[in-house]
Amino acid sequence: MNKIKISVIVSLLIISITGNAQDKTTIVVLKGSATIQKNTSEKIKLEKPHRMSLTNNATITLLANSSAIVYNSKYKMEIGGNKEQKLTYAQITTLLKNTKQESLTNSFVNYLEKMYHDIEEKNNSVGVTVGGASRGAGDDDLNYIPSDETIILMDTLTLSFGNEHTKLVSNIVVTNDNTTEVIYNNKPKSNTIKLFGFKPGNYNWTYKIENNIEPTSFKNTFVVPTKNEKDKILKEITDFKVSINNCKDCMTEEAKAILISDFLDQNKLYLK
Repeated sequence: MNKIKISVIVSLLIISITGNAQDKTTIVVLKGSATIQKNTSEKIKLEKPHRMSLTNNATITLLANSSAIVYNSKYKMEIGGNKEQKLTYAQITTLLKNTKQESLTNSFVNYLEKMYHDIEEKNNSVGVTVGGASRGAGDDDLNYIPSDETIILMDTLTLSFGNEHTKLVSNIVVTNDNTTEVIYNNKPKSNTIKLFGFKPGNYNWTYKIENNIEPTSFKNTFVVPTKNEKDKILKEITDFKVSINNCKDCMTEEAKAILISDFLDQNKLYLK
């Protein structure tokens, strides 16, 4: 076999492999759960924050009040609703083709890959804690918001710890690590404090609470970006919103809101 024939065969193989990779259909669960029947003997329960590629013989069952995004090389759309929904792979690919316009962007796929875990690569992953962090299992006294290293994109910020019954036994001290400036040093009457007028920098906020175990000291953190950093991040958020809205009626407003919320949580961005 001469070099020209070998080259042609290799090229065709590359095109074939690339085409097959691009044509794969992926599902991401936004709310509730889905059951993926991969074949007669293998069934997988898919929940947020997981995603997976579907095989040609897969059947998807979404429980009532569940929703998911499915997408292939060109299109994306939401499936699910207030009733249980069962769809075959063929039905899903047909629905995607009927979206009538190319709605998928590379940025959208990249965002989903950052936000959700591939269940086939990271099975049993528990994902990322949403909306805050905790240093104790099931103890509300030990909760605090925002989670450490959250990037603040607003001019005001609300810090909260524990709940209304949590006993604070020290002042809350908020310090800009870059300038050593203390911007708050007080003992609030509630479990929340509002801050504003802060300068760019890395901040820590320290305090001590008394719970039913022992006094616990906290040193939590957040970040205030420079104007250039903030503008860059805000543009990324805008780009993501554009990638969500670039198809007509392919997903509900609720699904869009979930995607944006997940984007902010996954990237630790504070924007109310």
